[in-house]
Amino acid sequence: MPVGSRDFYEVLGVERKASEDDLRKAYRNLAKKWHPDRHQGADKDKAEARFKDINEAYDVLSDPDKRAKYDRFGPLFQNMGAAPGGGGPFGGGFAGTGGGPFGARRGTGASYAGEGGEGFNKVLEDLFEELFHRGGSGGRAGRAAPAAEGEVELSLEDADKGGRRRLTVAQPSACPGCGGERLIRGQLCQTCGGLGFRTTERQIDVKFPPGVRDGTKLKVGGADGELSLSVHLKKHPVFEVDGDDLRIDVPILAHEAALGAEIEIPTLENMVRVSIPAGTPSGKTLRLRGKGLARRDGSHGDLLARVMISFDGPLGDEERRLYQELSRLSRANPREELYRKARMASS
Repeated sequence: MPVGSRDFYEVLGVERKASEDDLRKAYRNLAKKWHPDRHQGADKDKAEARFKDINEAYDVLSDPDKRAKYDRFGPLFQNMGAAPGGGGPFGGGFAGTGGGPFGARRGTGASYAGEGGEGFNKVLEDLFEELFHRGGSGGRAGRAAPAAEGEVELSLEDADKGGRRRLTVAQPSACPGCGGERLIRGQLCQTCGGLGFRTTERQIDVKFPPGVRDGTKLKVGGADGELSLSVHLKKHPVFEVDGDDLRIDVPILAHEAALGAEIEIPTLENMVRVSIPAGTPSGKTLRLRGKGLARRDGSHGDLLARVMISFDGPLGDEERRLYQELSRLSRANPREELYRKARMASS
């Protein structure tokens, strides 16, 4: 559905009495969320359409004259008579069937700078500065396309050992239509939709050092420019990450806890044999030094193994008889300290 038939206030998610500051904040948040360069594949087309709608809605509502006419006439406000000397109904060249920075526009000498205050083009330019972290606030000429950004998901094993991974990333380059200027004779460039650049996909080989962590930012240089890469670690089915350490719950049987035992515990590399001391309580944590995640300095964190007493299915007749005998012989009461603290608290 074309944006002209939609409520511009609804597009920006603001009330009709929204202030200029409310409009500006809503626009900036939505434009950052739906900027096409932050989406890939099928989502990119959806993002471009939403970005177009958001820009057109803000272009109208941020201009006091256009907003007043829109509030009075609604979606038909563009057809309510042209002002003399202008390229469109309001002399600003806004009229057109496509509308928005990704659509066709008619008129000559059109500009998106508002009359006084912070106009549409200034807000859009500031948004690009924020999105792509460009330095300075000088003229648009000669600005390079933003650095390529990508994400990679690694297993704990890959993150621990390091290695190489072949990735497909979106590489921005200056728009051939406007040369990165974003505007052509005061109009948003129709080749790039006012972005100032185009994106193409390319494949690169990335080497990961051992010990990368979730959220690590890597800068990867190449012939086609620098790539900013965000690392995300997959959830492991066995281990939980705790800084440089790994945590794991290990079930043991009651007799292993009571009498002690030698058991195997998995690590990221292999199985290791560990001694369970006699009388080990359920919930006790054993520290396996150097079996955690690799650090950048070559050392390793620890593996923290919490043993949990478990019963392996229903008891057989002989097991039941032995447990009954143990119950008869046992004089210990593990709840005695609990009862003592409860009595003290209630007295």
